[in-house]
Amino acid sequence: YLQAIDTVKSICGTKQVNAIGYCIAGTTLHLTLALLKKRGDTSIKSATFFTSLTDFSEQGEFTPFLQDDFVDGIEAEVNQNGILRSFIMGR
Repeated sequence: YLQAIDTVKSICGTKQVNAIGYCIAGTTLHLTLALLKKRGDTSIKSATFFTSLTDFSEQGEFTPFLQDDFVDGIEAEVNQNGILRSFIMGR
């Protein structure tokens, strides 16, 4: 996000941008906002989140997908096939 923010600001000639995060990108955007706040950087004018998990204290139905063995399986699938096949994403 940090490089993308700087690139957009440069192309558009603006000091602030609006950002959108979907799913894990929303989680990443949330972390980026925290970092920017700590740095005193006001580059983000607004942020919109779509289906983004930002509070991991109660994971609910996401719990199985956040376990190490599940993540290890996904990594093995990608390493073996070069992609994450659609039938796995559709689970």
